[in-house]
Amino acid sequence: MSGSRRSGIRAASLSGLLAVTACSSEPADTAATLQTTDAQTSGTTVASTGATGTDTVASPTSGGDTADGTTAAACGAAGIDDCCCFAVSGDADHPILGIVCMAEEATCGAPQALCPDAQTKCQGADLQVTSAEGLDCALAALASGKPGLVSWGVSASDGIHGSVHNLFVQADGSAFVSTYAYDDVSYIYSAVERRALQAPSFFSDCAAKPDNERFDCLEQATLGAATETCVAGFEGAIGR
Repeated sequence: MSGSRRSGIRAASLSGLLAVTACSSEPADTAATLQTTDAQTSGTTVASTGATGTDTVASPTSGGDTADGTTAAACGAAGIDDCCCFAVSGDADHPILGIVCMAEEATCGAPQALCPDAQTKCQGADLQVTSAEGLDCALAALASGKPGLVSWGVSASDGIHGSVHNLFVQADGSAFVSTYAYDDVSYIYSAVERRALQAPSFFSDCAAKPDNERFDCLEQATLGAATETCVAGFEGAIGR
């Protein structure tokens, strides 16, 4: 794998979260998006509102007319708030997680951390926060319970492995969770699941802690088993 491609993977962040076209049929090699449009670095595509100046796509409906003759609400009419907002696109070797609902641009930057060796999950002294930008904002957003997107990324010190994490926070105190992990030959998407968030006080209490402990609060943002599975996990091969 070329150094430029590997550098692109290492640098993958979520800072350009919603500046994309929706549901590309193939991975793109352009700028970073929700987890970047390039499936080699993240692969998620999303429809965005006019606030970002990008194109939008029509959201699918949730079922058309109901039995009593009323019209069912459109999927995603209130943002990324339903399982129908998530879908897999792309070819068999390079599938991409697509988001077909409209979404406001993320208000917080995506903090980044580094773990030893090939690890993408670590704690305590092993966890080095390399970019704290957005960390206070993300914790405040989770403490407020306001619906929206909270994201962060973790890289391994081997320069090959990494992961990106998205919480689509819902008004009922839950969140849709999406995680993407990669190395230099393949990538894996976890299942997209709805999970309960920690109580707002959990995130408020994190605010005064050191950077590595505050970052770990993001990693522990949800609790309990999934209450809903939107998309099963899947994997793909990184193209050359």
